[in-house]
Amino acid sequence: MGVDGRIKAFLTPKDLAEALGVSESSLKRWADDGVIRVSRTAGGHRRIALADAVRFARESGLQIEHPAALGLEDVLPARRAADQPSAGTADALYAAFLRDDWRVARGLIVSAYVSGESVATLCDGAMREALGRAGELWEHGSDGIVVEHRAVDTCLQALSFIRSLIPSAPATAPVALGGAFAGDPYVLPSLVAAVVLADAGFRDVNLGPTMPTAALLSAVERYAPGLVWRTVSVATDGDTLRRDLAALLERMPAHGSIVLGGRGVPPGILQLPERVHHLGSMRELAGFARGVLAMRVPDREPPAGGAAS
Repeated sequence: MGVDGRIKAFLTPKDLAEALGVSESSLKRWADDGVIRVSRTAGGHRRIALADAVRFARESGLQIEHPAALGLEDVLPARRAADQPSAGTADALYAAFLRDDWRVARGLIVSAYVSGESVATLCDGAMREALGRAGELWEHGSDGIVVEHRAVDTCLQALSFIRSLIPSAPATAPVALGGAFAGDPYVLPSLVAAVVLADAGFRDVNLGPTMPTAALLSAVERYAPGLVWRTVSVATDGDTLRRDLAALLERMPAHGSIVLGGRGVPPGILQLPERVHHLGSMRELAGFARGVLAMRVPDREPPAGGAAS
C-alpha cells in the first residue's frame, strides 16, 4: 500500500511518459534500448515497475512533473522540490509538523527522494533538523510531546514508502541486518539505517528496536550478513556494549563488518575491535556501505537463510 492507497505498482509507457513530461515514443525507445528495465505481459505489452521508474527518473535527472500519473498524488511536483534548498525543506517540514499536516510533511520527504536526494543526505539534513526542532518542544509541555511523536510517525511512514521505491537488490548481494541495542526503544534510527543500506545495494533485514544480543546472534546465524548495524539512542554502559560487539564478531562471517552509531554510544567506546566501525552520520554509513560493496567479490550463490526484505 502506498501513500494514499492508489499507488500503481506497474506502469505503462504512457503512464511514465505522462509523469515525466516526455513522449510515449521516447519512453518505448528507452525501454527497448535497455535504459529502463521493463517486463512484458502475456500479450507482449511493456510494463515498468514503479521502483524502476523512480530509479530511472533519479539517475537520468528527469523530473516527475505529474506524479498523479504514477498514483503519487501526495508527492509534490519535482520542479517544486528541486527549487527548495535543504534549509527551505527543513523549515517547511517543521512547519508541517507544527500544524500536524502529515500529508504535506510526508510529501516533502518523499518528493525530495524522488527528485534525486539520497536517503542519507535527506536524513542527515532536512529530516534531522526538523525532528530536532520538534524534539525541543518536549520542554514546553504535553502538546510539544504530541507534536514530536506525530512528527516521528510521519517520518516512519515516509521512509517506509521510500523503501518501497528502492528496487530489490539481487539475490547475490550481501545481507545487512541490525537493530537497536537491547533496551533502546527508538524505532526510527534503525529504520533509517536499513533504508540507507538498501539504497546502497544491500539486502536489508531490519530487526527494529530493543534487539537483545542473543536474538541478534540468532539472526546472524540465519542470514550470514556481510554487515551488521547497531543503533544506540539511549545512554548505554560501555562494557555491556563491548560484550555485545565481541559476541557478534565471533558469529560474523570472516569478512563481515559491524557498524555502530547513535547519541547513546559512550565516549569511551572509541577503542573498538577490528571490523567494528563507529560512524557519526548516515552519510558516513552510506559511504562505508558503498566501499564494502566495491571491494566485495560476488558470491557464487546467495547466503543461506531467510529472504531479506
